[in-house]
Amino acid sequence: GQGRTEEAVAIYRDILVSNPDFTRVRLELAHVLYAREEDAAARHHFELVLGGLGTNPGLSQAVQSYLAAIDSRRTWDFST
Repeated sequence: GQGRTEEAVAIYRDILVSNPDFTRVRLELAHVLYAREEDAAARHHFELVLGGLGTNPGLSQAVQSYLAAIDSRRTWDFST
């Protein structure tokens, strides 16, 4: 919230090195990466969160919404 997203990303990644199953931190990391429009990295972490949710349908739906938003802001290039 203070605009120090680069620092936040580094902290979250450090935490996940020693605690890779810390879902809340991974979700926060994914959210920050999404806000920074680092979509490939955000997608990776959102998908890891989604794979570990088990029986939390509300959170699963929120993660799916982020994944859909990432897909919607993708630029497409077609050529013939």
